[in-house]
Amino acid sequence: MTICINAWLERTSPKITIYNQSTNDTLAIIEGELLDTILTTGEIYTKDLYSSDPLVVKEVVMDLLLIYTRFELNQQINDAYNSVKTQRQINRRLQDTPQKRPSNKSKPQTTKEWLVDYLNITFTPVLN
Repeated sequence: MTICINAWLERTSPKITIYNQSTNDTLAIIEGELLDTILTTGEIYTKDLYSSDPLVVKEVVMDLLLIYTRFELNQQINDAYNSVKTQRQINRRLQDTPQKRPSNKSKPQTTKEWLVDYLNITFTPVLN
């Protein structure tokens, strides 16, 4: 399998594409915030992207694929965390909301029964 890098860094929206040359399958597209981070932190140097040395190209491909995989995994973990966090917030709201009890439709409720069922009001006897 021959893996190639297309680096379009001079465009208005720069990107790096890694693809399988024999099948033309795209393995990774690195652009936007991820690409900016890679280039500004020095994880990849632009001169390495244009190298003709096969060992340098192989190392750059491996580094880019590892960086891309790390980024994608972080995105998935953050999405899963936010989903769980949102679900927990919904569950808390549901627990804080008083649950209405089903009423017995076969007989009409008295006012006292309705207050006890729906408003959770309890009556205590007053002693004189």
